[in-house]
Parts: sequence; C-alpha cells; structure tokens
Amino acid sequence: MDNMLPIGSVVELKDFKNKVTIIGLLPSFIEDNGIVMYEYVGCEYLRGYSSSKDYVFFDESKINNIYFIGYAIDFDFKFLKLLHELYKELESGKKIGEAIDAIWNKVEPDSPQELEELKKKLAGNFFDEESKDETIEVLGVWYYGVRILSNRNCNTTQR
Repeated sequence: MDNMLPIGSVVELKDFKNKVTIIGLLPSFIEDNGIVMYEYVGCEYLRGYSSSKDYVFFDESKINNIYFIGYAIDFDFKFLKLLHELYKELESGKKIGEAIDAIWNKVEPDSPQELEELKKKLAGNFFDEESKDETIEVLGVWYYGVRILSNRNCNTTQR
C-alpha cells in the first residue's frame, strides 16, 4: 500500500480469527529496549473497545484482507501517505528527526499552507522536539494485549 489505512477501516489479519477495526495509527510506547512502534492499533470488529486487553497492535504485513476503508478526505490521504513514509524511514533505523526530515519530499501538497498544516499535524500528534534524537524500534510482528496509558512501561503479550 502507498498509504496507511484511515481510522475506522476494517481488516482481516493473518492468524487472527476476528476482523479488526483500526482505531489508531503509529502507536508507540517505551519498553526495556527503547521506544517500540507499530503501524496500527485496533480492536475486534463489532465488539469494540471494552478494556485495555482488547488492543491489537499490527503492521501492514499482517493484513490479509481489507473489508472497509474508513472515512478520509484528500488532505487525510496525504497525511496517511506521510505517516506511511515516516514509518518506512523509522523502520530503516533512522532517528525520529532524521526520518521526519527525509519524508517532506515524498508528499505533494497543493500549497505551502497545506505543507505547513501537514507539518503541524505530524508534530502535534506524534513527536515533540525532545524526541527528535531518539530511535524507535519498529517491529514487524503484531501484538494482542495491553496498551499501557503511561509512557513509562508497557505490558504486551505476543500472540
């Protein structure tokens, strides 16, 4: 895929019995070995979220079938493309600041104002100035488990 799927999309995952609704993009948390990131976080379709044990963390490689693509406008798809490119840069081992610098020529904004809006949305939603020199471990596996709300610990179980 050239873009990430928008929130609200419904997918089937390899080795997972139920459909999953995407509820978040690029979830990250701190583990003993540093910051860990996935492309998506979701929950079981129709059941939804009822406790933190319902989170499903996964990457594009685990998507077997797409049943529904969530609502998105043109700007949203540009932002999703930007996130997809950022994820690939982080996966290659670049620090957050280096990855962000590398992606700006991979998106085609309609105007300088739109480019600034994309930059603001990325900076405001995902990374702050203090994290630009950190490296994120991107895992090519998916997890079904607990997403801790604190940035200081995480309890996930691989399934």
